[in-house]
Amino acid sequence: MPLENPLRRLRRRTLIACAAVAAAGAALTAGVTMRGPDAEPERALTGAEVQRFAMARLSTYEASPAELRITIPQDEEEAMVVHGLVDYRAHRAVGRYSTTDRSSRGDTGLLAWDMGGLGVAPDKGARGADAGVQGIARTASGMRGQAWSSRAYTTDPLDIALRMTHMLGNNRPENAQLLAQSGPRWLGRESLGGTEYDIVSGPRPSAKEKPAVRTTRSPLRYWIGPTGDLRRVEAAVRGLPGPVRIDIVAGKTASKVPDAPWGGPARRA
Repeated sequence: MPLENPLRRLRRRTLIACAAVAAAGAALTAGVTMRGPDAEPERALTGAEVQRFAMARLSTYEASPAELRITIPQDEEEAMVVHGLVDYRAHRAVGRYSTTDRSSRGDTGLLAWDMGGLGVAPDKGARGADAGVQGIARTASGMRGQAWSSRAYTTDPLDIALRMTHMLGNNRPENAQLLAQSGPRWLGRESLGGTEYDIVSGPRPSAKEKPAVRTTRSPLRYWIGPTGDLRRVEAAVRGLPGPVRIDIVAGKTASKVPDAPWGGPARRA
């Protein structure tokens, strides 16, 4: 009995919301910010907050290669998690995904993605020392080119999350004046790892995006640090029980995104 293509198996697991999604932009719907009764009310950003928000993508770019953790909820109890490494200068990323369900011990595999699409390969790396991003990069670089199953992006929730990671870094800051005019809102604060982050809604959806649910609230939320560093992004995706979350775990890591499968030794093998 032939083994199932890992890409087909992965796509089947991530298609739970696909029937409700017509395009990546249409997949995003308004999120809900939960705040306690004593929390400050939602408001427009101050000038200083806009300036920090405008620096977020540049800060992420300068901190790469960056370690990421992506969480995609499958239902109320289960999720797909991608632990990866992204290089915003090379526009490439690699990672390891893992899923669990009630009927099995779960699934795992390697991912490689860039601006144009993604590839999936069986995960043959050892656990323990190879569980971190350095081990992930080492395992991915050793995979033969034919081991990777690749495709262009679709409207799968996984694809939306992977594409989003490449939008979080840019080699220049945003125009703060235009950013302020697009309507970002201050939603609250949260402490992560001992640092206080402002939670900020993204710019309002444009007419071109044609959101599935008409709303003036952006489906994106950003956690912005005191120096403009980006720590977390959440996106409400239609059909999922909770937001897709991207955590920037660490920046300027010593690990390097490998050349393979974009043309290095593993591609030529």
